[in-house]
Amino acid sequence: MTPRIAYLHARDVVKGRWPEAEVTIMTSPKWAFWYACDVIKGDWPEAEAVIKTDPHFANKYARDVIKNKQA
Repeated sequence: MTPRIAYLHARDVVKGRWPEAEVTIMTSPKWAFWYACDVIKGDWPEAEAVIKTDPHFANKYARDVIKNKQA
């Protein structure tokens, strides 16, 4: 399963966190960001190291998810 498919399944079918797929989702900065934003609806500390590897999604995560709070 790809991170995208896992994210979409959590969002559209499970309609909430899907712990069994989080390891897969966490392999992609993009889908980890969207999972935090749309599924968790808040910060996801376990995935922050991965999200921070992509400048675009790191910025969006800081701005939209954690609202520029210091970790």
